[in-house]
Amino acid sequence: MTFTVGADAIASYGGAALTAQLPVSAGMESVAASTTSPLTEATLNGSVVTLTLSGGTYANSIFDVRRGVSVSGITGVTVGTFGVQRVSDTKVTVTLTFNGDFDADGTLTFTVGAGAIANYNGAALTAQLPVTAETVAANQRPTFSEGASATRSFAENTGAGQNIGNPVSATDSDGGTLTYSLEGTDAASFDIVATSGQLQTKSGVTYDYGVKNRYEVTVRVSDGQGGSTTIDVTIDLTDASEREANPLLYWTDFGATDRIQRADLDGANVETVVTRGLGTPFGLTIDVSAGKMYWTDDGTNKIRRADLDGSNIEDVITRGLDKPIEVDLDLGAGKMYWTDLDRDRIQRADLDGSNVENLVTRSDGLDNPFGLALGVASPAIRPPQGQVTADFNGDGIVNFADFFDFVDAFGTTDARYDLDGSGTVDFADFFEFVDAFGTSG
Repeated sequence: MTFTVGADAIASYGGAALTAQLPVSAGMESVAASTTSPLTEATLNGSVVTLTLSGGTYANSIFDVRRGVSVSGITGVTVGTFGVQRVSDTKVTVTLTFNGDFDADGTLTFTVGAGAIANYNGAALTAQLPVTAETVAANQRPTFSEGASATRSFAENTGAGQNIGNPVSATDSDGGTLTYSLEGTDAASFDIVATSGQLQTKSGVTYDYGVKNRYEVTVRVSDGQGGSTTIDVTIDLTDASEREANPLLYWTDFGATDRIQRADLDGANVETVVTRGLGTPFGLTIDVSAGKMYWTDDGTNKIRRADLDGSNIEDVITRGLDKPIEVDLDLGAGKMYWTDLDRDRIQRADLDGSNVENLVTRSDGLDNPFGLALGVASPAIRPPQGQVTADFNGDGIVNFADFFDFVDAFGTTDARYDLDGSGTVDFADFFEFVDAFGTSG
């Protein structure tokens, strides 16, 4: 800036005008954008950006400021009508709205037009902020713990709706909701629980070992996010007659489903054997040698028995009972014992239900008898009916070696030599032995 003093301004001076100068810095308006934390795709919506003006002031009218401030650079980012607020002469806040998606990092550009700045008619001012895109990991497919193949088995003649072994289950590292379905050659012969992968027998299908004893299915699991995996499952049918020759676990189940079931000793191959005619099945005991099971039913007030596969159900005791609970057998003596909860007594009878006796009653001080156990030695277990052989030493032929063994056992209750199952080794067994002599048994 130059200051000039003319000659007329100076007394008694007729010379040239005098000058003096002072430097003046030019004003340069600018704007800077800032946030309290970095902008990311995940935090973009609702984030507040501060636009700080240097070298000037914002217009006093909020309407002029709002008309003059805008944002660009990333599709889906906008500023609402009331998203711009004048905080001070040099600061404006901008609240962002975001509804979109982007895969690469981007940049937001904030523009402050001349109309938003007081006493300014220059070019629009701009400021920028970086925005980090949200990285989405690729979806991982579910995996089956058993790998690419698995096996299951169950007994022939199993009814509908029974579980076949453990669930064919999978896990998902992404935490997706898993859904199971059936495919493959024999898929129509089974059901599967969609939420767990539990295979089940199907209504309307007869499982006969003599007709078909192996099935092939494929279980598919989907994670709801486009990922799926399959596993091939071989399902073997077991021969019922072979199964009963092995130790099994039997139990009663009453309530929503009144039934008697059995399984292998490890809990596998659960099979329902009795459902018909049950009220509230409770106590249960097994006569392996005779191939029979006995149970109490305090819904029908009966004691009943059946073959181990649930066939040939018969009533043993039907009168004089009022809530029979536990039952046990003394096979050596041919007796069964039980408790009667409501009549407060312990009774016994022959295995066919005859000769019922009161043993301990209310008059003896009994009140609500429940559990029952017999402290008697178990007799030697006779093989199931039809499996007793006269080839006692197992050499493949009934000969004099077997005869001498038989003679030693004569008159005893040794079930190995009791060929007719009468409970005693007697002449009836001797005649059967003679008939078998020279054969394989």
